[in-house]
Amino acid sequence: MVDLMPLVKKDNPFLNNYRLQTVLDDYGLENETPHRALSDAKTTFELATKLIENKVLKI
Repeated sequence: MVDLMPLVKKDNPFLNNYRLQTVLDDYGLENETPHRALSDAKTTFELATKLIENKVLKI
């Protein structure tokens, strides 16, 4: 399990807040049905993939 929040804060320390929707907007990702467990999980996975592409997350 990996907590993405510290990585997002390190990558972009100037966001107004770090709610999932704000972070997704900043990374150009869309959550079609927010506040639904499966949709939020899939979008969080997309965020992790984006962080890997940006060389912020190393697995």
